[in-house]
Amino acid sequence: ANDVGGVILTVKTADRTDSRSSKVLQPATFLIDSVSAPDSIDNDSPATISATIRNSGEVEGTKTVSLEVDGTTDSKSPTLSPGQSNPVDLEWGGTTATDTYTVTISTPDDTDSSETIEVLEPADFEVASIDVSNEVDADVTETISATINNVGASDGKKAVHLDIDGSSEDTDTVTIDG
Repeated sequence: ANDVGGVILTVKTADRTDSRSSKVLQPATFLIDSVSAPDSIDNDSPATISATIRNSGEVEGTKTVSLEVDGTTDSKSPTLSPGQSNPVDLEWGGTTATDTYTVTISTPDDTDSSETIEVLEPADFEVASIDVSNEVDADVTETISATINNVGASDGKKAVHLDIDGSSEDTDTVTIDG
């Protein structure tokens, strides 16, 4: 039998009987202690999901840890000693569809679907207005102002370039909340 616990093994012949006790060890059992995923990502961006996996069995084992998000999967097969816990990082390639997706981590012995990832539209900067005089004196420094809006859902940091007649004159990097 494959039952976990103590067993008595008996060998008999016509003249003698001998018995020994033995312990059947609990097989490797991979449990999910925790799952960590980003709250949100830009659409079409990858995400790393980390799961802490613990072997609660009494023998070393190698088992598959799987990630499933929106039909996409990734997996790794760590080897853990009895009682050992290790983080396992799995990758999701992302999607172009903005929505909230459930992250499912599973082993042959356990499943966790407690995390979600919101896929957002990325930062999208648009020029709302440019403020400059209609006539400019060639010998006077002119101030040019521009209003830049982020119409995407994510915060963004991007370079804003000022070109005059096709020639690059200035560049500034701006950060705008989504």
